Amino acid sequence: MAGAAVVEIQTTRPPTNPKPYLYGVQGLRTVAALMVAVYHIWFHRVSGGVDVFFVVAGYFATASMAKIVTQPESRQRLAGVGAYLLRTARRVVPSATVVIVATVGASILLMSPSLWEANIAHGYASMFFFENWHLISEGNDYLANDLSASPFQQFWALAIQVQSYVIFPLLALIAAAMARLLRTAYRRALLVVAGVVFAASLTFSVYFTSVNQAAAYFHLGSRFWEFLAGALLAVALGRLATRPVSFQAQRLLSVLGWAGLAVIVSFAAVVDASQLLPGFVALVPVGAAAAIIVSARFGAEPGVLKARPLLWFADSSFAFYLWHWPILVTYQQQFGRDVSLPAGMAILFVSAVLAVVTTKFVEQPIRSAALLKRSAVASILAILLLLAPSFASLIAWGWMAETRESQDWAAVEAVLVGNDPEPGSYVPSTLIARQDLVAAYAMECQQGTRPAEVIECEWGATDSSRTVALVGGSHDTQWIDAIAAIAEERDLRLISITKGACPFGDVLNSGMELHPSCPQWIEQVTERLIDDPPELVITTATRTTDKVEEVPEWKMTQVGQLLDAGIPVLGVRDNPSFGFQPLSCLENMGADACYVPRADGLSADLLVPDLPGFTFLDMADEYCDEEVCPVVDEGITTSWDGNHLTRTWTMLNSEKFAQAIDDLLPQ
Repeated sequence: MAGAAVVEIQTTRPPTNPKPYLYGVQGLRTVAALMVAVYHIWFHRVSGGVDVFFVVAGYFATASMAKIVTQPESRQRLAGVGAYLLRTARRVVPSATVVIVATVGASILLMSPSLWEANIAHGYASMFFFENWHLISEGNDYLANDLSASPFQQFWALAIQVQSYVIFPLLALIAAAMARLLRTAYRRALLVVAGVVFAASLTFSVYFTSVNQAAAYFHLGSRFWEFLAGALLAVALGRLATRPVSFQAQRLLSVLGWAGLAVIVSFAAVVDASQLLPGFVALVPVGAAAAIIVSARFGAEPGVLKARPLLWFADSSFAFYLWHWPILVTYQQQFGRDVSLPAGMAILFVSAVLAVVTTKFVEQPIRSAALLKRSAVASILAILLLLAPSFASLIAWGWMAETRESQDWAAVEAVLVGNDPEPGSYVPSTLIARQDLVAAYAMECQQGTRPAEVIECEWGATDSSRTVALVGGSHDTQWIDAIAAIAEERDLRLISITKGACPFGDVLNSGMELHPSCPQWIEQVTERLIDDPPELVITTATRTTDKVEEVPEWKMTQVGQLLDAGIPVLGVRDNPSFGFQPLSCLENMGADACYVPRADGLSADLLVPDLPGFTFLDMADEYCDEEVCPVVDEGITTSWDGNHLTRTWTMLNSEKFAQAIDDLLPQ
């Protein structure tokens, strides 16, 4: 995703201004905003527009800050920075509030309740401008990877921009202090300070993108250099605006501007940068934006960027960016990910209309209010009042979710003690099914996808001398509570050793793309089991790839090491994957339409190796009936995402586990 820059420039040429008015940059804002929306809607790609807008934002922030930090008295400088931040807030908060409140309302009416809890958190993160950090934390949460895109997700770019607006004045103040101390020009000091931070941020961006691109994409440290690129450009061009240039230079600058525009328009069409940005690749849109700014400073920008429609809409480009994303996400949640040409044009039109209305009737009146310009206290109160509707709408949404959740959890408790679900209901409901997880997650008993440290937890009769071990990935974790209950009844100590996205086996030969920590973790787990052997190890034994279910050799290689050490292994048949969002399917289509054919989910002629000490636990008839594997089994919701079982279903379908443990570990 990308975000339109929140910059404030005039729409008419002032007659006495010695510096040229940058029409090309004003038009560029509209072009970049449209590129962001077009690539989101029809191509499911990022456009590089966010990089362009960060450069533009940094460029204009530099001139404003120079007037502030070069004031003779420190009190003037601090007051100026405060006034600058308040002006920024008056530009940002009004449109953000309108979009957040409208998104909350649309989400309550149209969003699947299964997505409510996650998106309420996104709403708060957006309101307080840390959505980028929330997305990073969510991206590192293995169980959150299956969530649909949040209608608040576009606020990540605005969050980075606001954070940059807060940090940049500190750099400018440091540069001004350095200039006074060294008796040098402020511009020279700012070049040094901003240049050092620019180099550090770019270096970090390249490194972090190479090791964790998903997090780097949203990270302030990986993006701040783009903002500073605009600032450095402003310093470098600061004294050149009024100098005449030759005809040949003008022609070269015109070519430079057209080349920059061509790159911005074609960048995403040539390169799918979704998995590449930021890092070195971001130098392309950043450089293109810089080329247009340079050409515009000398009046040589591409003529198309000075077209009246582009200039007229430029002030609404920020609101347009905020509006287009929730409208697009709402459409996709109702009608599917692919958007037709007419539907996409409608999304663009509605977004544009709402953007113009929001800008003209909400943002501009507040931004230009004389009282708010004069009084810092009035500005602060106004900003707080503007934030109040967002806060209130999110609180109301959360209250609605909590009320429904308490009723739905009561239904779960009822079925777990033997009551039948209410006719026509799903237990757990789609609202709480994503939370219907085993206790291991809340107790942090499962290792994350990245660390290699072995985490071990005890369950059941923890003081028993007889031990059973459950090892593997999240498909093993989902059975912990059910097996723990069995272990408690049979005076067994259960230890769980599990790690997200890391099935137990010789994964280096599995052909899967797993985190490098996974094979290291498996090696340590295997050594731990052999050094202190339990009486039984339980782990999933099957794997389904491209609708082919098998007991893969790479799993049995690891199992074989345990068998060679004299440790019996209970290999569990894994649950089938649905290939779609089961909770959304239930809400949109009903239980009768939500299933996979048994032949697609499970193999009819599964080959199971016959090895001494290895027992296969076939759960096929629990997962599926004779024809289909359903999302709802006799009123019980089986899965909370495309391939993980609900805790409720596992607790009610663990009889075969109990029988297998009794057969292998008789009392």
